[in-house]
Amino acid sequence: MLDQMATQRFLKGSSRTEVGKHSMPEGETMAEDGRGTATTAAPSSCAPEPFRQVMRQLSFPVSVLTVQLEDGQPHGATVSSLSSVALEPHPLISLSLRRPSRLASHLLRQPRQSFQVFLLNHLPDSIRLATIFSQPRNQIPFAAFHSLQQTAFACLHCHVLQSIDLSSLNHLTPQHHLHLSPSSDTLSGSTLFIARVLQSTFSAGNTQQQPLMYHNRSYTTIKIPD
Repeated sequence: MLDQMATQRFLKGSSRTEVGKHSMPEGETMAEDGRGTATTAAPSSCAPEPFRQVMRQLSFPVSVLTVQLEDGQPHGATVSSLSSVALEPHPLISLSLRRPSRLASHLLRQPRQSFQVFLLNHLPDSIRLATIFSQPRNQIPFAAFHSLQQTAFACLHCHVLQSIDLSSLNHLTPQHHLHLSPSSDTLSGSTLFIARVLQSTFSAGNTQQQPLMYHNRSYTTIKIPD
């Protein structure tokens, strides 16, 4: 009995000693096997310029988004933020546009606003068109829209499902929950658009399918393995 009581006292004392000895400093966690694993505290924010430098090392497909305005005139803009979001239950894409802009205002004006996205090939004419549609202007030459049919290897027909004002997310912290709210065309910043793809077609007259890419502030393409 004495040996049992002594053993219990020893174990209790050892437990207190070990807990004090192996208590985790701030920034460390205890692994399942009892060993401490050092971790680094998450940074609170990222400066825009370092992030921009990192993202420049990635390659993005270049496309041109076009719409028909209320007056019947075509309008468009070059986008490099196009991304596939989902295939099921419906194909979805996302892209962002700066505000204020005529194109963003048009897409925000009515629900389920329709538009087209032309996926450009790596051709000299494609680079010229990407440059034309990337420059702010009130009216783009009609010939430029016709040329998109010749230089794009595919076209996506879409309509807007949701728009999100990205500037409204600046105040969020990891402890906040995201509540999506429609964007406004009267604010400056950027808007993220989520759109449903209604139809995707390859261009009949364009057999080349080598996409135009944007990498480190210049146009390029991918190299297809032999």
